[in-house]
Amino acid sequence: METKPSHPHSSSIPSTSSSSSISSPSATASPSTDITCDQKIEFHEETNDNVVTNGSPFVPPSSLSSTEPCTTLVITTASDSVDTLNNDNKEDHVRKTSSPPSVSLQRSATDFSTPSATLAPPHPVTHDTKTNKPYSIFSKRQKGMIVILAALSSFISPFSANIYFPALNTIRIDLNTTAEMISLTVTVYMIFQGLSPSFWGSLSDSWGRRPVYLMTLFIYVLACIGLFYTPNYTALLILRMLQAVGSSSVIAIGAGTIGDIAGPSERGGYMGVYGLGSMLGPILGPVLGGTISSTLGWRWIFGILAIFTGCLLLGLFFLLPETLRSLVGDGSVYANPTPYQYFTERHRKKKEQQIDIFINHKKSRFLVLPNPFVSLAYLMEKDVAVVLMYNALQYASFYCVLTSLSGLLSKLYGLNEFEIGFCYLASGLGAGMGSMASGRIMDWQFKRLAKKMGMEDHELKRGKMPLEFPLEQARMNFTWVYGIFFCMAMITYGWCLEIKIPLPLVLVFKCIMGFSVTATHNATTTLLVDLFPNNSAAIVASNNIVRCLLGAVAVLAINPGIYALGIGWMFTAISSVLFLSRALIIIELKLGPKWRVQRIERIETEKNTVSTIHSS
Repeated sequence: METKPSHPHSSSIPSTSSSSSISSPSATASPSTDITCDQKIEFHEETNDNVVTNGSPFVPPSSLSSTEPCTTLVITTASDSVDTLNNDNKEDHVRKTSSPPSVSLQRSATDFSTPSATLAPPHPVTHDTKTNKPYSIFSKRQKGMIVILAALSSFISPFSANIYFPALNTIRIDLNTTAEMISLTVTVYMIFQGLSPSFWGSLSDSWGRRPVYLMTLFIYVLACIGLFYTPNYTALLILRMLQAVGSSSVIAIGAGTIGDIAGPSERGGYMGVYGLGSMLGPILGPVLGGTISSTLGWRWIFGILAIFTGCLLLGLFFLLPETLRSLVGDGSVYANPTPYQYFTERHRKKKEQQIDIFINHKKSRFLVLPNPFVSLAYLMEKDVAVVLMYNALQYASFYCVLTSLSGLLSKLYGLNEFEIGFCYLASGLGAGMGSMASGRIMDWQFKRLAKKMGMEDHELKRGKMPLEFPLEQARMNFTWVYGIFFCMAMITYGWCLEIKIPLPLVLVFKCIMGFSVTATHNATTTLLVDLFPNNSAAIVASNNIVRCLLGAVAVLAINPGIYALGIGWMFTAISSVLFLSRALIIIELKLGPKWRVQRIERIETEKNTVSTIHSS
């Protein structure tokens, strides 16, 4: 796949070493290029943050004359992790511009987004803290479209997990199996929902977001079509696994996409909109599942999922640009083009005369195999482990509420499937308010702290904040409030059901829990993307692993726990464990910044050591 520039006079070539230095004149100019003076080569690298001039020294060819008019040969490259381009179809474009004979070169900085030396570290990336270049060239309208597409995609996985809850008994009768075997389809879906993003997330960090989006959702559509025609339980179980593999990846990739286009100062707000999609899935799923099952039959649950996702797939194909920053930088260069981008670039090339240089490239990025263990490696980082455990415990507790609600409302209040489905809307209302409110709060808190540090507005548009900026406080400062409200609401909810008070009051506390869990999820996800912006899909995949596996355990444990302890005491016990876990927030706010700095210093030392070995 080609990586081409959107600007008519610039393009991109990959660097041939991790330091982006040039070892020979032949690597920089073709015989047809007329270069006649002493000059230096400026390498402009599109990175996760900004564009700077690489500081590798260049020895000019001996044939150049210092008496002739001086030019500077400017080569625009993507970051070294772009060594992902095909050898046989990549064209690298060079432009000649007038400049003074002396060019100031700076040494590139280092990317600290890999958590451990046991992983293959990403190549160094550059960052210019002196320039005020915006983090992304996408307009606000374009960012809004990308976020909406990502949110709709993230809606699919949790929605699919919950939409056929009201039809479980009907499916059991139709396929002539047991309730335990049908419940197994829920459990395996959550297991594959937790594990598969570690594979797809790693792949999207090398191939790009767009091809993984299209590939995984195509697999999902095929699985839904198969489920519509499923003849027996075995086919149902296998296709539900395949459905989870195809749908769950978009949660991690979507968060990575937000990290690609939104700088830290605005990331919280966009994460709030994006998080609404993944949190509404468990809420709206049972509502629509009960309606579809009671009117059209349970098979049409999967038929409608296939139709909806097929339409979304077309929207992604035509509208979603590639955003992975190691491929497209701030968006000024594109890879994996949409049809419009492809034909626009093809038309431009016919009109403009370009100077092409061909060099030896590394192997295509599509030949790079994903490393699913990257996501697991993040669990070894202390600050990451604290954040993931805090979020996962609250998510699993909320899943206890969701999965037990249908049986409790049917038994205590005599509601049918259709009425039970509408009771889930209370959580949906809370989730919607929590998602939007938490995003605005995070953006406000971020700007308040930046202003307190004396940062100007133009500095907030840069991709990389100063090392001393309190990211943990900007994102997590209010999560303890959400946590306390969640614990209080859960205890009250359990005892309200125990004494069977009027249903509307029960739904109020359910709404409060929906608000709190969504606000917490958005805060933790945004912080993880801030900590590892270059590997955002992989780090969010690690979050998905922990919370989905704990959620699967919760699904298996909640009903036996209610039977053994009673409704009130079971939810009180869960809330007590959660209350103790709130200490993790104190640990993160106190020690998180220290652990973050230690990780950055450790990785910088390791990379300097590797660079010294290579240079020697």
